[in-house]
Amino acid sequence: MARAPFQVLVIPYRINLHNQLEFAVLKRADDGFWQGIAGGGEDEETPFEAARRETFEETGIEPTSNFLRLDTLDSVPVTAFKDSLLWGEDVFFDPTLVLGF
Repeated sequence: MARAPFQVLVIPYRINLHNQLEFAVLKRADDGFWQGIAGGGEDEETPFEAARRETFEETGIEPTSNFLRLDTLDSVPVTAFKDSLLWGEDVFFDPTLVLGF
């Protein structure tokens, strides 16, 4: 499975009984950092497909859940990713799509 040159960040949220937003932040098992659901694309999947897959893999939340694309896009230098050499010399940044659901 090849790593695609993009990253996704998913921020799960819900509206509680008091009509307030609540956000889910997960603690990484490997290094103890707190973050949203994050991961990279695989093979030919789209960023939206990657977000749905990562969300299901990390939380068990069904891919058919309602996802909302936020108006946020960030770039990370490809040198931060070990697979960046596979992407070619014309890829300089790894865009991150931010979603909530």
